[in-house]
Amino acid sequence: MIEVETSGQRTYRRTANISLGGVGFHAPIPFRMGSQLAMTLRLAGRGGSVRVEGEVVGVDDSGRGNRVKFLHLPGHAQDMLDQHLALFNAPTVVGTSPFHRPEAPPQPREQVREGILILQGGETGQEFRLRSADKVVGRDAGSADIVIDHPTVSRRHAHVYLQNGRHVITDLSSTNGIQFRGKPIRSLVLKDGMQFRIGKVQVQYLVTRAV
Repeated sequence: MIEVETSGQRTYRRTANISLGGVGFHAPIPFRMGSQLAMTLRLAGRGGSVRVEGEVVGVDDSGRGNRVKFLHLPGHAQDMLDQHLALFNAPTVVGTSPFHRPEAPPQPREQVREGILILQGGETGQEFRLRSADKVVGRDAGSADIVIDHPTVSRRHAHVYLQNGRHVITDLSSTNGIQFRGKPIRSLVLKDGMQFRIGKVQVQYLVTRAV
């Protein structure tokens, strides 16, 4: 949810697609092309909010919504958006073309060749190597490739696979789910050093080889 503030006291609340460069509103906002806006971002699954400034740069393909690019994205706002986009496993583009910050154009990122899952807590010492092959994580040795023998782990709990050069873990409608930063998630793009929970089991992901 994004709140768009006017120069008066009216506030327009709209849902939108969000990227690091801007937002694409699903419904129109009452501002002309080139108008500068103050916006408050309230991201799904996260507490608190962040204020940013933007400029109306056009309408979306349907002609019903507006596209707004960020004029200034503070460091804490960028971190918040980075975490949000990683959590939902898909950087969102605004309209037909994503916006890029001219002062810091995106750099080619390394593609992971191999990774490793390390179980922590009561299961300390167990390690599972990941490459390009899909893996099912679960409690049942007969149906899971990565077996975690813990009562909070379902028989077929999660699916780990390589997508666009990154390992991704997706919940398979398990009983106790996957948690990241204390929040239940359906799908998560794994980054080097990231920690999360499968059921109640603490897991860390490390990159062992990248190209």
